[in-house]
Amino acid sequence: MSSFETIASSAPSAVLWMQLYPYADRRHTLNFIRRAERSGFQALVVTVDSPQIGIFARSIRSGYEAQDQFDSVLPNGDIKFTDFLSVRKFAQFGGCSEETEKAKASGDKYLFQYLKQQISSAAADWNYIAWMKSQTKLPIILKGILTAESAREAVAVGVHGIIVSAHGGRQLDGVQAPIEALPEIVDAVRGSKVEVYMDGGVRSGRDVFKALAIGAKAVFIGRPIIWGLAMT
Repeated sequence: MSSFETIASSAPSAVLWMQLYPYADRRHTLNFIRRAERSGFQALVVTVDSPQIGIFARSIRSGYEAQDQFDSVLPNGDIKFTDFLSVRKFAQFGGCSEETEKAKASGDKYLFQYLKQQISSAAADWNYIAWMKSQTKLPIILKGILTAESAREAVAVGVHGIIVSAHGGRQLDGVQAPIEALPEIVDAVRGSKVEVYMDGGVRSGRDVFKALAIGAKAVFIGRPIIWGLAMT
């Protein structure tokens, strides 16, 4: 696993947007913002579709465990998922010192639970987004908007873009598909400077053209890239 400083230095001519989760402890969020600025990232993509960790029924049925799975796909042992969650890595990535000390005393299991709690309980309300905007000059793009009401709130708080997204249906698999939510969101921001993007369910160029025709500025893809890499 590479830090985003390494990724940025490896792709100096690329357009770099950094996706981040809002942490309950704003010191963590601010640390990531400053690192993104120093590394030359051009925008912050704030994920707001996961205020709670979902129950992944498919993973439960298949016996999937994140730690075991990540360890198994890195058989040479260079960096394992457990290393990423270690005290050393947490300190390297800017963890607060008191939590690092607690993790040293309680073990890395404490650290895993701490990080889960930080993301799950962040409650990234509109005041939180306004605070983030006050901390940086980087454009802020909200990922996870699915209603016209939320889109209008995003415009009011001054974000630069919206990604209509349901987290690939992974967090809450009962929400509407982004392509279904896209028309009302495009209408809701019409007349503003906020750009609308979409992800989720894009499997072909035809899907891309549908989103563009409805009003999306661009689309993002995830799984197709991973599937392609798995075949190389």
